[in-house]
Amino acid sequence: LTLKGVSKAVGIEKLVERINRNIDDTIAFGDGRNDIEMLETVKIGVAMGNAVDEAKAVANYETDRIENDGI
Repeated sequence: LTLKGVSKAVGIEKLVERINRNIDDTIAFGDGRNDIEMLETVKIGVAMGNAVDEAKAVANYETDRIENDGI
């Protein structure tokens, strides 16, 4: 459960603002549908090898599967 209007992407945007950085300084890794917005928001989005196809489609890069130490 999450609050309406709250997502991983919003969390990253708020953190970047709070620490006085730029979104261009960000990278994120994800594998699920709930990571898609985050992968689109950061400068560099990396999908895990076991990610859903929708996450892979929006990511800048794809790494190996989690069980193969993709990160």
